[in-house]
Amino acid sequence: MLIEGVDPFTDSRWRDLMGRAGAMLFHTPEWGRVLVDTYGLEIRATLATDESGEVIGSVPWVQVDGLRSSRLVSLPFSDVCPPLLVDPRAWPPLRDALMARGLPITIRTLGTPMVVTDPAFVVSSRARWHGLTLTDGPHKHFDAFAPSVRRAIRKAVGLGVTVKQVADEVFIPAFMGMHRGVRRHKYGLLAQPDRFIESMRDQFRAIEGWYPLLALYDGEPIAATIYLRHGDALYYKFNASRPDALPLRPNNLLIWEGVRLGCELGCRLLDFGASDDDQPGLVRFKRSFGTDEREIVRLQYVPADRDRSIDMAEEELLAELTGLFTAPGVPDEIAARAGALLYRYFA
Repeated sequence: MLIEGVDPFTDSRWRDLMGRAGAMLFHTPEWGRVLVDTYGLEIRATLATDESGEVIGSVPWVQVDGLRSSRLVSLPFSDVCPPLLVDPRAWPPLRDALMARGLPITIRTLGTPMVVTDPAFVVSSRARWHGLTLTDGPHKHFDAFAPSVRRAIRKAVGLGVTVKQVADEVFIPAFMGMHRGVRRHKYGLLAQPDRFIESMRDQFRAIEGWYPLLALYDGEPIAATIYLRHGDALYYKFNASRPDALPLRPNNLLIWEGVRLGCELGCRLLDFGASDDDQPGLVRFKRSFGTDEREIVRLQYVPADRDRSIDMAEEELLAELTGLFTAPGVPDEIAARAGALLYRYFA
């Protein structure tokens, strides 16, 4: 078996493998270019080719150089990005090729059996994935929503909340303002830089995969969702809302409009993405739309000679800096600039 490193943006075999191995949005060159453009990361893919010359597996990865240490991640800032395997024989040599680099490895997978059970890796965290199969018309899906969801949608419509696709020069500032507020004030976290969303727009709009929806009340933005399309799946990728507008139930309405959009586009799946296990409210919210649920496993390999104290010191430093820049009284502009400078180190 031949193992080689390639550029997934230019190697045609990567595109072919994506089609055969059930690739997700996070395997696409478009998503990869967002990471490159925003964070300056170099994305590589390691391919396994069998005796007949057919590519039977691959792992996309980046080397993230932190403040004091380096690691391999497949792929950072992605809900899930498992190895693409059409033959389980490909995994051991692919794993060995990555381990030979002598760096820690992180992989997020939706339960790829030979990866999850690999004794070289340990489970560092778990999350939930939710998806809605769009096999029926939108109104049949509406009837399958939890009663509380149906009431919330009707309430939003009755109160005059509307959802529109608006120009990017209107949508992006509105979304980022709400997104930074939610990240900072609800979760105590820094937000991604504006360039992350702008690059996402550029990459996915070019392939007709960019669908931003803005919820308005009395003409004012109160919530927003970014939907991305890849193949026959529509991804509920980012959502943000004003805390004072939550009684108007705009987020329920935005998902209902996403279901309608997915059906209109002929999509097979509405992917609700990842929810960490420490977000029980978000998990309940996604379940209430009649979604299927699966487990996302975050796996880590750490070389035996790795000095973990360096990694722990870096994690503690980033956590302390995050706390400083999201503390009450810090101007929003400073918090935004801190996110732009530091976010790549959270990979």
